[in-house]
Amino acid sequence: MYKVLISDFEDVLIDKEDAIPLSTMLALDKVRGDKVAFGVTSTRGFQNVLDYNRDFPFIDYIILFDGAYFYDVNRKKTIVDQKISLTTTKRINKICSDYNICFYTLDYCNCTKDLLPIESARLIGDFKVFSEFHKDSIYKIEIICSKKNQGSLIDELKKIKDIMIVSLTDRIVIQKDGTGLVPSMKEFLESKKLKMNQVIVLGKDEYNMALFQEDCFAIAVEDASLKLRRVADEVTDSSNGNPIETVISKYFQ
Repeated sequence: MYKVLISDFEDVLIDKEDAIPLSTMLALDKVRGDKVAFGVTSTRGFQNVLDYNRDFPFIDYIILFDGAYFYDVNRKKTIVDQKISLTTTKRINKICSDYNICFYTLDYCNCTKDLLPIESARLIGDFKVFSEFHKDSIYKIEIICSKKNQGSLIDELKKIKDIMIVSLTDRIVIQKDGTGLVPSMKEFLESKKLKMNQVIVLGKDEYNMALFQEDCFAIAVEDASLKLRRVADEVTDSSNGNPIETVISKYFQ
């Protein structure tokens, strides 16, 4: 019945040592041999995720930036590609120049100030040079600021067309309008003539929330947030165990 398995990469597929257990890769290899596609959602850079697939190929699809980028590993083909335009990037930079701005490209998070949110982040130096070099490769922008400082910024940002704005406790997240795991997944499934109820999604992070509320079979790991566990169809092993192997033995054997 189930034809697609989607899993969080961080905290679910990889273990505490930043590795993937051989037993997990063998389990995935077996179900992929039974015509089950396996995809990962990740907050890492594209090449970083792809490197895990180099010696023992077991990933069929890579989904980044909450669905803004969807890549077919086997065909080496991009399925969904929702970038923010250079014009929009420059307007956002001008409006928010007093704050630390993080521009997410396929392989790096580039920051304007001396505050690096993730390991792969780097300082961009001159924005003009950065914007010219990355003019066609920005998928997500984060404005690092407290909740109390967001009001006026959001009012200004709303004047920009074709962007989606999400307000969080310590930042504002901006992506191209229409971006998301749900529309990307639906576009992918339509191309494969599959339905959402043929998909199992295994996750820990709250960015899965919208997808968990669709007609897929949603499984949260035991140490996921309470919000995610509440909307899940099932709760399985914690991310410290082998949740993917548990799901495979239960639903794909």
